[in-house]
Amino acid sequence: PILSIEISLEEKVKRSYKMKLVELNKKEFKEFADKHPQITFHQTEEWANLKKKNGWDSYYIGLKDDKKIVAGALILSKTLPVIKKKMFYSPRGFLIDYNNKEILKEFKEEIKKFAKNKNAIFVKIDPYVEYQEHDNNGNTVEGGYNNKETVENLKNCGYKFFGFNTKQDTLQPRWMHVLEVEGKTEEEIQKDMKQNTRNIIRKNEKSGITTREITKEELPIFKNIMEHTGERRDFIDRPLSYYEVMWDS
Repeated sequence: PILSIEISLEEKVKRSYKMKLVELNKKEFKEFADKHPQITFHQTEEWANLKKKNGWDSYYIGLKDDKKIVAGALILSKTLPVIKKKMFYSPRGFLIDYNNKEILKEFKEEIKKFAKNKNAIFVKIDPYVEYQEHDNNGNTVEGGYNNKETVENLKNCGYKFFGFNTKQDTLQPRWMHVLEVEGKTEEEIQKDMKQNTRNIIRKNEKSGITTREITKEELPIFKNIMEHTGERRDFIDRPLSYYEVMWDS
């Protein structure tokens, strides 16, 4: 499940800072982000460009210990209606070791100062962290790994945990299934799948079904499939213009 967490900026903080939060240039941020274990396409310049066309500003920030970047994030910013204050959002969370309490606390304090200076009232994150191991049926794996400590560390820093969404009708899914394929053969990958899944794949291959990358001109076909699937599977679809901007980005 994906975490959704935000922190109020009203909390008063009194402490000395050893590290320094700085705005990074795109090249500097990319060199750090590309090597980070929690990197996703949400923490890239391309994603920032996509969101810019949808009304979001962006900042690339890093926490430096001397000259070394120890934590970083792409921060998206948008002015909220009526109150005319900004919200800060770091898609899929910070690029940070959430188990390093010292760095996590330092980053939280520094980003609060940065956000206040930019007229923001809260910072929202949804960390790209595997909360707890589940099987393919969504059942908790007894004795499996969990990262509940991450949630506790964030809560101890003053973040508020809003809980897991319980419905599928959101822009972000509750469940993400990840299949590791690096260094594996096709046969080894299929062994990690259920028998029924393997049978479906083989049946489709025999029927001549293939996969290819479509052109931008074919996006309306893709949009049509997404729209009908969203209605059937109860999730929110995007307008065609969103997919066109995503293609360009």
